[in-house]
Amino acid sequence: MQKRVTLQDIGRRLGVHQSTVTRALRNDPSIPAETCQKVQQTAREMGYQPDPVAKALAVYRTRTREAEEFGTLAWISHGKAPTFHPDYMFHEYVEGAQKRAAELGYRIDEFPYRTPGQSARRLTQILKTRGIRGILVAPDTGLHTFPRVKLDW
Repeated sequence: MQKRVTLQDIGRRLGVHQSTVTRALRNDPSIPAETCQKVQQTAREMGYQPDPVAKALAVYRTRTREAEEFGTLAWISHGKAPTFHPDYMFHEYVEGAQKRAAELGYRIDEFPYRTPGQSARRLTQILKTRGIRGILVAPDTGLHTFPRVKLDW
């Protein structure tokens, strides 16, 4: 498993403090534009990806109000129609999952598996790109066969 690139790693490479890296990644006006560009380029080259959990922790520590969101969980549905609809057979499951996720600082987005052109490889790519760190698989309605989802997870 490859080590996650941190703000400190980027700062060490450039000889700047991690707070400078943080501000430069946000294009903070207190940081010169040239420094922002250099930091952002180095972050891309090193493969840096923001960590939604670390961000939520930072927000929690610096604010007196509760952290709003830690990240997104995927609800993998197997129909073509959205399951986040009141007519969905297992709508109470969805509502329960959304409620508990919100209590823990997460939100749930639906990712239908049976959309045209969807494959396990494509779905894996989407989930990784979106920074999804956890999945819930919708129950089978019994109306059709749910193919085995082989995610590179």
